Amino acid sequence: MVSATQIPRCRSSRITINNVNELRNPGIFELVVDLVVNNAKVVTSEGIYDAGIAVEDGKITAIAKEPNLPKSDKVIDAKGLPVMPGAIDPHVHLGLYNPFGEDVPDSTMVQAIGGLTTTMHSILDKRSLKVSVPELTEIANKNAYIDMTFYAAIMSMQHILELPAAFELGVTSFKHFTNRPEYEMLNILHPDDGEFYLSFAKIKELGGVAMVHCEDFEIARKLTERVKASGAKDLAAWNDSRPDYCEQLKIWEMAVMAKITGCPLYVVHNTVATAKEVVDWADGNGVEMYIETTPAYLFFVKTDQKIGVLGKVNPPIRTRGHVEGLWQGIPAQKQCSPS
Repeated sequence: MVSATQIPRCRSSRITINNVNELRNPGIFELVVDLVVNNAKVVTSEGIYDAGIAVEDGKITAIAKEPNLPKSDKVIDAKGLPVMPGAIDPHVHLGLYNPFGEDVPDSTMVQAIGGLTTTMHSILDKRSLKVSVPELTEIANKNAYIDMTFYAAIMSMQHILELPAAFELGVTSFKHFTNRPEYEMLNILHPDDGEFYLSFAKIKELGGVAMVHCEDFEIARKLTERVKASGAKDLAAWNDSRPDYCEQLKIWEMAVMAKITGCPLYVVHNTVATAKEVVDWADGNGVEMYIETTPAYLFFVKTDQKIGVLGKVNPPIRTRGHVEGLWQGIPAQKQCSPS
């Protein structure tokens, strides 16, 4: 278990696949490694191969056909199943409805079963970061089944002033909410635009990343009144109460803020395919920008009534056009990365 506030580096060697029928390293037959996994479909960034892997001291040292793998006292037959690097979930909320100490073992156990090896929890705490980060770190180190790290929400000028201390504690990514004051019911405070600027500028200076929940709640509040008056109560009505342009407006605004301050920008749980326009602009203007989405936005549309109230999320589930556009953006990575 790594320190809960440090993002673990990948422990696997970078291996380029030329021909899995050939040896990765000359003389490998003479080696005896800690582990061999054979009869697998090995998933790499370059493709999927019918091969096996050799592991020594926690690192993948070879990918090859079974006859070309080194010897090992421990051999696992994958029986044709995929073998792939552990996944990282960069956006998790624990402790919202249950105590954090209860959520950590339950959630990380399920994540491990699902193939995740690292999870990033969002600290939503208006107290000093000097208090919340060490407190949650201790709980995570005692209870997490997988590696765990944190990012923290910026809720006040105090948090901005504490950014250097947060970095010393290992937290390097910081979330900002533009849908103020909507989440005050969750005890989440919302900095104003001037504090956003100061936060972005300081995060840039320290070498971190600014994360943003992008929604214009002032527009959404007025549209919500209109939808309520219409009597509509289905899932599509939730989308109509805070439509795609509420999100797109704030994505553009935060991209410009990132341009002004030079701070890397990570837009969380994006639902709109039109975010690609902003990413293209950012790429052309020297802005380091990334877009995240989630399974709900990749698999459901606003007319999917079968999911009922579970589909009432912020930002809302959108149209088929947005779903298809998000899928098209995934191969570009910067344009759409799932969490």
